[in-house]
Parts: sequence; C-alpha cells; structure tokens
Amino acid sequence: MTDDGNGTTFSFAPQETGPGIHIISYTINGVPAKKGIQVLAVPDVSLTLPGPITVNDTPVILTGGMPGGGIYSGIGISGDSFDPMEAGLGTHTITYTYTDANGCSGIASGTITVKNPPPPDNFCDGANDINSLFGQAYNTPQASGLWDNTEYTSDGDPAMGYECFDDEGLQHTIWYTFTGDGNTYSIRTVQCNAVNYINEGETQVAVYSGDCDNLTAVACNEDESTSTGLFNIYLELPTEIGVNYLMMIDGFEEPGFIADGEFCLEITNLTPDAVTDIQRTSIHIFPNPTEGKLSLNGVEAYRVDIHDWLGRKVAKFEQPVGELDISNLPAGVYLLRIDTKNGTKYSARVVKNK
Repeated sequence: MTDDGNGTTFSFAPQETGPGIHIISYTINGVPAKKGIQVLAVPDVSLTLPGPITVNDTPVILTGGMPGGGIYSGIGISGDSFDPMEAGLGTHTITYTYTDANGCSGIASGTITVKNPPPPDNFCDGANDINSLFGQAYNTPQASGLWDNTEYTSDGDPAMGYECFDDEGLQHTIWYTFTGDGNTYSIRTVQCNAVNYINEGETQVAVYSGDCDNLTAVACNEDESTSTGLFNIYLELPTEIGVNYLMMIDGFEEPGFIADGEFCLEITNLTPDAVTDIQRTSIHIFPNPTEGKLSLNGVEAYRVDIHDWLGRKVAKFEQPVGELDISNLPAGVYLLRIDTKNGTKYSARVVKNK
C-alpha cells in the first residue's frame, strides 16, 4: 500500500504482492476494518513462429501461440493465418494475446521474415549452362558476366562432395552445368567489374558428374592460396568427352562472417590442342534436335566420334561426306568430336528425339 499523500486515498500495487488473496486493513480512531483483495496471475503466454518464408508461399496457419485459443495480430494476419504476399518483404512483428476465464490477458510477440524466393538456379536441376566459356583457344581466359549469390540458399543441395570446405556447410549456392570435351580447364572466381564483390573473394566450389538424381563427386576447392590471401576458388579440371558436369559455387560462412555478393567466373583452356565448340564458329550441324540424319555444313570432317552423356564412344564415322546417320542410337544428348584434315578439332552437342 502507498499513501497518495492527499490524506484520503491510497494505492495498491498488485504487481508487488503477486497472485493470491491479500488482506488490506483500514484503521480509524483505533477501530480496524479488513477486506481481502484477490490478485489473479497473468497467463503465461508464449509464441513460436515459423522461420523465413518466401513472398509467394501460400498463407501459413499459425499454431505456435500457447495456451491455445488466443488472438494473433499484425500485418498479414487474418484469424490464425499469416499471408506473406499481403505482408510483403521484410521482417514483421506478430503479437499473440491470450485472455483466460478470469479476464486476465497475457501477450507474447515474435517476428516472421518474408524473403524473395530463391532463383531457379538455386537448385541443381536449374543449373546455368556455361558451355560458351569452354572450347576456346589455348590459354585464353574467358570471363562470364556478373553473378550475385546474395539471394541464394542451400535448399536441395547434396550432402557430399564438398568435404574440402572449412566450414563444412552450404549457404548461398549457385549451380552451373557444362559438357566435357577432353580438355583440361582452370576454373576460378574473379572480381571482374563487380561493385559489391563477394566478401574477401571467399568462394568455394564442388564439381560433380552425372545428373541431379545421381551425382558423383569429381573435384572440390575452397581457396586458391591462403598463404597469399587469395580466398577465391581455383581448380584445374581434366574433363572427359561428353560427360555432363554440374558445378556448385558457394560463399564461405562462419560466425560473424557471411560471404555474399558479386563475382565472375573465369575459365581457361589449359590444353594446347584445343577443341573448339562449333557455337564459336560458322560451322552448322542440322537439324538439331534430329530424328537420325545430320548434315554438316562449313567443315570438311576427317573423322567424327560420337559420345553419350556418360562420355562413352557410341559411334564413329570415317571421312563422312556432309551427312551422319545416328538413327540407330537411342534418344538423348550426344557430343560430337569432329577432327579435320588440318588437325583442327571441334565439338558439338546434338539432341536426338527418337
């Protein structure tokens, strides 16, 4: 009890007494009067909310308010449902209010973060085709455009193949795909014209062969040279003709440090006897896709070897005269290795429909 100082009124502070029945006495001229005041406990209320969700997700039913039967409030709330599209991007405060049978209320609050959905190439089966960076002249670096891994996640990534990573985890992975042509290539990440260059160049890479449902680890690298402070990736990869490669580039992460931002890929052919992709020439192979017959235009082939996507040689044509017949091969993707009389070598990818 506190005297209000006016000689007539006093204040009772229930938060100081705590729950229970408290006897208040009032005495005047030596005559006391007593009365009990019951202080009820405030309900113990808690709230658990889902982790980050994407803006195009369906509304989420909230079940983390305890005890049940309370009221959720905040932007994007309708009843016990949270609509990320209505709430919009950002971090939103959600409040849960529970009122018990005595009319006493308790409140708990938390946040829900609404993010953009990860890009399609966040996943293995959406990998970016970078074949245009391969098959170039010997020792001539080829640079990609800018990549920025800031919005990327590790959703759907494999559980192996990146054992060389110091942090032994995945954070912001971008996927790429290319087909081997028998040459050896260096692969590194570089700053190029990046304004928001990834923190300290800290990238890490894992290369696989096969497809997304059956990955085989091929190569792994985290730092080009830690002794000289080069934390970008660098590896030299001998490729096999016709083999499909999938490459996952991530940003290093540890407590207090997250590597996200922009970078470019730099691919250099390290094999002097280069095999050139016909996409970089005036040579044409048509129709592509085909049902069996292929015409060669712009090249006088001495020999053509055909490999399947596993790198196995499945057909060979000696001195073909402008036409190839692969009708006997099953439908699929094939890599053609074209040798000319002057020693120049070319490669081409062909799709057979039937």
